[in-house]
Amino acid sequence: MAGRPTQVEVERHSDETRIDHVWLDIEAGDEGFFRIALNTWSRTSFALGLDPRIWVAIISATWNDLPLSGVFPSDGLDYSTIETNNVGGFEPYERITLEQLLIERFERAIFIEAWGELYERGHRGLHQVHSRRASAVVKTDYVGRDGAVCFYYNNTASETLLFKFFGQS
Repeated sequence: MAGRPTQVEVERHSDETRIDHVWLDIEAGDEGFFRIALNTWSRTSFALGLDPRIWVAIISATWNDLPLSGVFPSDGLDYSTIETNNVGGFEPYERITLEQLLIERFERAIFIEAWGELYERGHRGLHQVHSRRASAVVKTDYVGRDGAVCFYYNNTASETLLFKFFGQS
């Protein structure tokens, strides 16, 4: 999915332990508006006494042409084929710090591309925008179905963010 950024929102709840998403809204060309749901904390890990932080790798690159706007099938994304060593690999982020990072990237972006699973729950969107490998709390191991988000900036720079939960290799 790819398109022009329109709105960013941090999930709200009276119980802070229930806040675990930032939502990026984009206009995906003729396909219309979609919401990209990004995890910022693991409620399941927290409930089990494990590390609830999200681990993020940021890959910087440059671009010549923006991707087409719209929703397209993907051949799959596999983190094991993506080089992250040049940026220090994955680093853990506290929820609020990750929220701030995502908001800042969103506000600078002129275009956003994301990989994940489509859903419809009163609105259309993309979720599972993270590694889908087995973790300390999820035993199902999906290979080649990872999700990510790429922010494109005015100066031909881009940043792709990869997300993992505690215990994912």
